[in-house]
Amino acid sequence: MNPGRLKWVLVFLLVNGVLRLPAQQSAADKAMSEIRTKADKGDTQSQFELATAFFRGEYGVAKDEAEAVKWLRKAAEQNHVIAQNDLALCYQNGRGVAKDVLEAVRWWRKAAERNHAEAQCSLGASYATGQGVARESQTALLWFRRAAAQNYAVAQCNLGMCYFAGLGVATNYVEAVKWFHKAAEQNHAPAQSVLAYSYLTGRGVVKDG
Repeated sequence: MNPGRLKWVLVFLLVNGVLRLPAQQSAADKAMSEIRTKADKGDTQSQFELATAFFRGEYGVAKDEAEAVKWLRKAAEQNHVIAQNDLALCYQNGRGVAKDVLEAVRWWRKAAERNHAEAQCSLGASYATGQGVARESQTALLWFRRAAAQNYAVAQCNLGMCYFAGLGVATNYVEAVKWFHKAAEQNHAPAQSVLAYSYLTGRGVVKDG
């Protein structure tokens, strides 16, 4: 190839991100090497970061959900609470591992007991629907309440629905609307929708179409 033409081809590839300069490549490789070394030595945060890298295909590694779950499990077993919640989601959705709702609930419970709001809400939903556990409305209410107290919008909406439908508690439209408002103010679309329905029907609020 003509040297001049080769030059412009290389420039084009660099500009469009097809090629990376050696310094750029080595920086990513160095970061991954450091993370991997620490992860191999049992550093919990590094194990979680390595799992994230494999989920997203970052730091020069190809996406590999099975490998991601392997490292996520290592972090979760060392009580990394976010890893526990994320591992539960993997089992729930069959991402990088065979779908297993029982295992999902097990990891949600571990994270929920350490006050992780999303895990508390998910565990509550499991009890509300009987997915992976026996259906227990009052237990569902308990976990929704704990997550809602942390201002977690999904749990606030779910708690409102418990009061609205009398799930694990006596029906109380006023209390339901209170929680719908809290979630709706955080831009939680389902809460906004059911709050609008409450105003439309006059349940828990003065009817206002």
